[in-house]
Amino acid sequence: MEDRRVADYFVVAGLPDNPLPLEEFSNEAIIKPTHKLDPITDITIINKSLGEKIPKGFTCIERTPTGLPADLNHGSIRCNELFLCYRRGRDKAPLSDIGVLYEGKERVMPDSEVVYSTPFGHPANVNNSSSNRIYITYRRAKQFAASDSLAVVDICIILTNKGESPPHAYCQIAKNLNKGMVGSDVFLCYKKAMTKQDVLAYKPAILNRYPLEDYENFPLPESVPMFCLPMGATIECWSAKAQHPLPVFSTFILTGAAGEQVYGAAVTFYEEFPEERLTDLQMRHLGLKNKHIREQYRILKNVHFNKCICLLSHYPFFDAFKKFLSYLYKIAITGPHNVPIERHISHFMFEVPYPSPQRPRILVQLRDEALSLSMPEDSPLPQSGASFVTLLKNLGPDNCMNMLLHVLTEQKILIHSLRPAVLTGVAEAVSTIIFPFHWQCPYIPLCPLGLSDVLNAPCPFIVGIDSRYFELYDPPPDVICVDLDTNTIWLPEEKRSLSFKQLPKKPAKVLQETLIKLFEEWTQMPSAASHVHEEISLEMPSMDFDFKRKRKETLMELSIQEAFLRFMACLMKGYKPYLKPITKAPTLSTTDANSLFDLPGFFKSRDKAYHKFFTQFMRTQTFIRFLEERSFVSTNDAGLAFFDECTEKVEETRDEPKLIETDDSVNSERTVFILPPEPTDLPEGKTYSYNGFPPLNYDLFLQKTKTHAPLSGKQSGCPHSPMARRTKQEVKSAQKMAQQHITTPHLWSKCLLAHCYSLWFVHLPAFVKNHASKPKALQLAYEVLKRMQRVKLQPPDEICFRVLLQLCGQYHQPVLAVKVLFDMKRAGVQPNAITYGYYNKAVLESKWPSVNSRGMLLWNKLRNVILGVARFRKLSRRRSLSLCSNSGSDFDQISRASIDSYLEDGTGEKVDVHKAGLADDLIAVSTPLEKGNSEERISSGGVSDKGYSSMTQEDAQRLSQALSHSDLLEKSADKTDVSPTKPTRFDRSGFRLSLRKRSRRKENKSSTSSEYDQDGFRIPEIRGRVNSLVRKSCSSMGSTNSFDTLHGSVGGMDYEESSCKSASLWSLRQTLENIAVEVEMSSCSRCNQCRSLLYDEEIMTGWSADDSNLNTSCVFCNAKLVPELQIFVKDWRVDARSRSDSTSHKTHGTKTRHTSLSNCDHNEVLFEGDKVPGDDPSPPKDTPDPDSLESSETSGDKTVTSPMDMSEAANAARRRCTSECMTTATEYMPSVSSVDSHDGCAITRPIRSPVDILIDEDMELPSKPAAVPELKKDFISRSSSNIEPIVVPYLSPLVLRKEVESVLDSEGDMSLASDTFADEHPIIFWNLLWYLRRIELTSYLTGFVLTAKSLNPTAEQGAPASCPYDHRNVLIRPIWDNVRLQEDYGPPMYMEWNMGQQSSTVNALLTDGQSFSKSDMQQIVTSIRCCDVYTPMRIVMNARRKMRRGRTRFRSMYREILYLSFVACGRENIDHDAYDQEYKKAYNRLTPQETRQLQPDDKPRPEKVIQCRRQFSELEL
Repeated sequence: MEDRRVADYFVVAGLPDNPLPLEEFSNEAIIKPTHKLDPITDITIINKSLGEKIPKGFTCIERTPTGLPADLNHGSIRCNELFLCYRRGRDKAPLSDIGVLYEGKERVMPDSEVVYSTPFGHPANVNNSSSNRIYITYRRAKQFAASDSLAVVDICIILTNKGESPPHAYCQIAKNLNKGMVGSDVFLCYKKAMTKQDVLAYKPAILNRYPLEDYENFPLPESVPMFCLPMGATIECWSAKAQHPLPVFSTFILTGAAGEQVYGAAVTFYEEFPEERLTDLQMRHLGLKNKHIREQYRILKNVHFNKCICLLSHYPFFDAFKKFLSYLYKIAITGPHNVPIERHISHFMFEVPYPSPQRPRILVQLRDEALSLSMPEDSPLPQSGASFVTLLKNLGPDNCMNMLLHVLTEQKILIHSLRPAVLTGVAEAVSTIIFPFHWQCPYIPLCPLGLSDVLNAPCPFIVGIDSRYFELYDPPPDVICVDLDTNTIWLPEEKRSLSFKQLPKKPAKVLQETLIKLFEEWTQMPSAASHVHEEISLEMPSMDFDFKRKRKETLMELSIQEAFLRFMACLMKGYKPYLKPITKAPTLSTTDANSLFDLPGFFKSRDKAYHKFFTQFMRTQTFIRFLEERSFVSTNDAGLAFFDECTEKVEETRDEPKLIETDDSVNSERTVFILPPEPTDLPEGKTYSYNGFPPLNYDLFLQKTKTHAPLSGKQSGCPHSPMARRTKQEVKSAQKMAQQHITTPHLWSKCLLAHCYSLWFVHLPAFVKNHASKPKALQLAYEVLKRMQRVKLQPPDEICFRVLLQLCGQYHQPVLAVKVLFDMKRAGVQPNAITYGYYNKAVLESKWPSVNSRGMLLWNKLRNVILGVARFRKLSRRRSLSLCSNSGSDFDQISRASIDSYLEDGTGEKVDVHKAGLADDLIAVSTPLEKGNSEERISSGGVSDKGYSSMTQEDAQRLSQALSHSDLLEKSADKTDVSPTKPTRFDRSGFRLSLRKRSRRKENKSSTSSEYDQDGFRIPEIRGRVNSLVRKSCSSMGSTNSFDTLHGSVGGMDYEESSCKSASLWSLRQTLENIAVEVEMSSCSRCNQCRSLLYDEEIMTGWSADDSNLNTSCVFCNAKLVPELQIFVKDWRVDARSRSDSTSHKTHGTKTRHTSLSNCDHNEVLFEGDKVPGDDPSPPKDTPDPDSLESSETSGDKTVTSPMDMSEAANAARRRCTSECMTTATEYMPSVSSVDSHDGCAITRPIRSPVDILIDEDMELPSKPAAVPELKKDFISRSSSNIEPIVVPYLSPLVLRKEVESVLDSEGDMSLASDTFADEHPIIFWNLLWYLRRIELTSYLTGFVLTAKSLNPTAEQGAPASCPYDHRNVLIRPIWDNVRLQEDYGPPMYMEWNMGQQSSTVNALLTDGQSFSKSDMQQIVTSIRCCDVYTPMRIVMNARRKMRRGRTRFRSMYREILYLSFVACGRENIDHDAYDQEYKKAYNRLTPQETRQLQPDDKPRPEKVIQCRRQFSELEL
């Protein structure tokens, strides 16, 4: 925005030293013999019925243009025959106007004369009725008028009742001369023109320019002087007494080499030309040859020539350019001045900035005058120099509609006027009223005389030309001439039937009514009549008035433009279904209009009454080009997408709803003042005076370096342009959608989730760029789209599909693009013009796989053979199964009804699964032999692990063995001396699938052991009440820690019986060794007003729908605050020596305790394609034999831990129930102050990371030995480095998306592929990591933690090359709670519970460091197990009363009970939704007095908070 230039070039054009006559290269048409007629100086009326003759020197108008009698009383009975006569000459001032006076009803203008009588004294009343008298009036020009003044050059009479119309370029006086009951309708018409006599025209040239050198991206067009002086550079001679002509302002439009439009503003003026420089031939043509005769008769004449100063720009600031050029002209004819004219030119071109949202109004002071620049209206319509107000004012509503018909049917249109400043604005408006269609034929808004040959072209065109052209040439016979001076449209004879009534009636009627209403509004506006382009003095009230006037004009322009847009939307309503996407390999005819669009189908869908119009319209080049632009990528994609929205909104019979919405943010009154240039670097005291516009002195210009600014305000399609760019209309639609959804809880949560998915797709181009396998990365993105569809986002973000389609085209994946398009339509998303264009581009330009290649044919044959063999085997197995069933085999004994019967048949005895506490686990049971028994599963239905259908006998036996081992575990637990406050937990993660896997739950609806809702979430079992809070029986629950969660220790189970391969041990070891950096992130923040803690889902609830608002609202007090994201980074990378040392200790078995870091939540848990380096399931040769490991580990207590693979560890990590960001040593950390951010920048505080302390030797270790004791010691023996905590503002997904798009817009997509992104944009980087982790999607951004300079201050002494790490070696852990913000509250209950569980010396007394006694916490846990929340609430309230003397605030009772339940009972055993329901019921049971004693954060959470929690992945404690 800062690099945009208001103006590009300043040009002086005029008469060169050796001019070329204009006739030698101009129009070859025949010049009219009457092109130098003298003007009319007198008119009179004669009465032929009374025998009056034509006066001497006069000419009588006896015939109309079609040959009828020109009697002013034509058709009257018993009336005199009156005729009009006129005289030409140059002996007196010519007539400037002619009129008709209705006596008694109108007053005579002061400078007008009335023809009351004939030359012979008879009355000149031309009315055939005796009621009123009608006279002819005229107005004469001043004696010494300027040479360019208009004069009447011709007069005619027409009879409209005979079908006559005014000839071309004639103005009809709209007053009937015959008012009688009988008679014809007689009207008077006249023609005006300039009456210059002595003129010589030459080809113009550039006299001066600035800057001298061309811009690389925009060279100065050679045709500029021709457009500056369209009628040529002239030498004229007129009377010395005549007034000097005033400067004339004109505008024109050029098309650059790159197809962009260039706007020109020019001021033309006259300067004296010395007679000495004239040749004899020139003096003869100018009438100056006989100088002595002129002196004798005192004929004084002067010679002048025209000159033009011009500004070229890519922006149509015509009003400002006119004021500046007029100001330069005033400087050139006045003086003296202390600043040269060159300094003013360079100051305006380099020092005046382009208006922007930060500075919407620019006020440039020009000594004692000023000009203003306003930011263009933010509209989805294309920028142009059109003036719709001028179009409507000069043509009227009906003629505007006729122009619409002519443009839609591609006629030859010639627009002309004697006012060159009007031509460009009207021609631009005519060409843009058909938006989104673009005129495809020749288009010249202001055509020079030298290019007028285009009027004879055999194709349609829109050309604007000076009306003086018709003084020389007649218009071509097949051209529609539009005269802006007379408000008439002249049609050729064969096109007289063209009328706007051929347009579809309903939308045309709405358009006509709207234009009539706007026309009346404009005529009644005070500025309509008094609006003259005058320079305004530098007074603030005047400037404010100027800004307000421009604002009103802009709104009127948009209203007129919207009326035409509504008509075009109705015209094309419902066209999108007829678009035909490319779904096969392209051929030569793929890009034909018939292949891209169903033309017959669209034609049949239109009203039959207007098929004639649609037949003409659909054959035009404009319509065909529209189909091509709509089907492929074009620069008009944003406008086409906006037009598609309009077609869905409009109704044919109404002018609502509003289609063009203005952006109020642009209406800011902030104004930047630009002072005039100072006389710096100039000789002191020197002044500058000019006699006409001087030749430019380039030494006086300001020395500035030319910038290579973008050509226009439109976004260019550069290679750095972000793929995920949204149009302004899409951004506004997203904001509207967010404002609508924010009031509905579930829609608001899905809105936030949708923006998070969109963020992942925004970074997808860089992700694919960094990925080793591009097809695999694109397939991964396709799976993410599938996942979005399963989440049922309403509506899905189209930008996600668009980015993937663009990447499919970039990496030649047309088949995947076709799949994405069909999935997009199935998801209910109709691709807009931008997405549709990228899709067709992808399938058209990509290389399709060849189906005829030999390799493909061989693979197809092999595939068919394999499929055939598989079908034969399937049939044979079904047959064998049928035989076994008939023979009473074991297969027939397996029930297809329920899990209970399944277990009974598999083990030979009935197993009470509910008693065993495994009912929920068995709903989606899976064993390690699942892959090996895939064939048996095919024979038995293929869904044996889904809770229904039959299973194989081997599966049943294995499951019964697992249950028998679980019984053994419970028996061993009964024999073990376990404290009642520390029940033993049995985790069977080694042979079960996660309960939270939704894909399994949706298939378990037929199981009788549990029920599921329609979204796949489990409905809690009924245990004494409607909703059960605890998912398992109390006997199977206990305190869990991270060690048990990760390894899933099962006491008394043999390693082989646990069905876990020995290679998993090596996999776990390799996983722990390859964790390079651990990052803990927490969004928990504190409200500054009510001091309540806001957790993630509560922060999400308080966000606004404004994508510029960083604040969230506290759900408890509605105060505004900026939440913070706190990041704690732990570096575990080692050098080669420490790595080898740690490896040497792996063989020593020592008792150790596994902390939270062991419980790895891998970053790529969604997709199994990317494996951690070194995570090879097969151990190396030097690895100890698994059997030896097993024998050494199972000795002693005969207990073993079955290690899990990475996916199981990730699943367990999501169900962890201990505070994994807080080790037991964390409670003893010194108090620290809360962290915050200052001025939006990340501030780090010296707070120890919770993972700094891995193990505390003073702690009591678990009673049972660890299964893999050497892993922990090896893991923690590596050298580590601490990084200070990082604090950044926590942004909502809406704000974050806007910021990311802003960065990509300025830096390109690949800015996300460099690790410098984390250093340059830390706030965006950490927020991106947070949200991508919350939706559990893989990203390479985590790898920046390993290489970013801000996170690796000693990067040069980093890990050696022999130990490479990437993003898969970084562990991101989103933490729910943040105890650092709660030091004044004391430790929370769940941490006190952990302390009590981990030490046998903790008694039941309430110590100073504790808030609740152990007995209170145990009672709370017992009540929770009994699905009782009311009792825990009473316990917490009683404990608060005891502690209220020393405290004023406490932790949220809702959070205290919830977190303690998670820790004590296991998070996988607590149904959070059921807890919210029970908590609300218990809260409602409290008395009003008890409720008043509670804190605001003790209240039940509203539905909006609950929905925000449900939509995102679970946070860790």
